[in-house]
Amino acid sequence: MEYNIKFINGDRLLAIGLAGMILSMSLPIYLKINFNIKEALMIGLIPSMLVISCITAYFASKRNEYFLVNEDGLHTSKHGLVKWSEVHSLDLEDRLEAEVLTIRLRHNEKIVIPSRKEESPNRQTFVAFREDIEKRFSEEPNTEVGAIQESYAYGGKGYRMLGYTLLLTLCLLTPYVLYVLVIGDMTAKKFVSVIVVYSVTLPMLGRIFREEIFGKTK
Repeated sequence: MEYNIKFINGDRLLAIGLAGMILSMSLPIYLKINFNIKEALMIGLIPSMLVISCITAYFASKRNEYFLVNEDGLHTSKHGLVKWSEVHSLDLEDRLEAEVLTIRLRHNEKIVIPSRKEESPNRQTFVAFREDIEKRFSEEPNTEVGAIQESYAYGGKGYRMLGYTLLLTLCLLTPYVLYVLVIGDMTAKKFVSVIVVYSVTLPMLGRIFREEIFGKTK
């Protein structure tokens, strides 16, 4: 069966949102922007950056995961085909307003899928997916564990969080840079710093998110 599950990653939403708030306040200090309350552009800049942070955190946390469940195993976008013998355990955590299904794989990998307790097509898809997974996993005899198909080198959770942080930094840095250019306060030191940030960040973002940008290469 094929399943398309939509959810919001709460931990990612909180982490990126907080990082955005901190960056919104620290970047002007880094760029040595003069906070003149009489400048209307500056008055609206920081609130705009906070809004951008919230929007970026929301869309970065919004997930649309596709799964294919059959007798071969669980097909996922990150790990490719995960055979049933490679699944270590299934954990269902019952929270106040949501259920969280954790599919623990061997070699310390896991797939976490939350679902709000509400009447919706997405909730029905989650329940059907959970029951299908539980049934097939319980019917699978214990066999020798093979190697899990690993994602690309920059596909780990830490790297992806770094990627979202770098992406958020660019989203917030660009309006500040434009502001400095508009008021004519772009010094040589600031210009070199900005060039270094962009030249280092953009290639790294391409490597971290290459599957989303260029498609799967495996």
